[in-house]
Amino acid sequence: MNAAGGPLRPLPLGIYLVTDPPMSGGVKETLAAIVASVDAGVTTVQIRWKNAPGGIFLDLALRTHELVGTKAAIIINDRIDVFLAARAQGTELSGVHIGQDDLPPVQVRDLIGPDALLGYSAGTPAELARANSLPPGIIDHIGVGVLRSTLTKQDAPPALGVEGINAIAKAQALPVVAIGGIKTSDIPGLASGGVHAAAIVSGILAATDPGPAAKEYVDLWRKNYVN
Repeated sequence: MNAAGGPLRPLPLGIYLVTDPPMSGGVKETLAAIVASVDAGVTTVQIRWKNAPGGIFLDLALRTHELVGTKAAIIINDRIDVFLAARAQGTELSGVHIGQDDLPPVQVRDLIGPDALLGYSAGTPAELARANSLPPGIIDHIGVGVLRSTLTKQDAPPALGVEGINAIAKAQALPVVAIGGIKTSDIPGLASGGVHAAAIVSGILAATDPGPAAKEYVDLWRKNYVN
């Protein structure tokens, strides 16, 4: 950790891509979307692939790192085993993101070490209270959503809207990543409202051409972000 007690590589500001290989059409298409998005200015890529076998998930993570390198933070969703396997092979992924039903954050921090990013999803007052009750240095940022109802996460909490997420972000000491059906029209409000990053799934991956779609999100963020 650094002198302030935070991770050595803090989560970058900006647009945060979350993968969904079935939505993209497969591994090849997912990798192409990742590269195009990072080239367009996406700052973080979360490798999410629900119910994928560990070996296939690991291969996607390793190939992402080969193609992207350090141009974007690479976060593993849920699968601490995949993160640890990648690091055992010498691939320095940035961190992991966990939800309310995954391993407890304190134990995850013990597993991944002090230099890795640890994101934690919290979408209700009770979940936010749990996140805020954790000792300092356990989690690095909070994923807050959903902004609006989305088909990519069936068990999502009630929609909060831009104003609801911004209100939470302003009340948190930790950086907040907004997620959940975010459209380009939401980015000006989020970027100027205290959110650290905006996580996009279908807005980029379901586009006919992910690169230009990602660039539209990135350009809107850069135009409207207020520190």
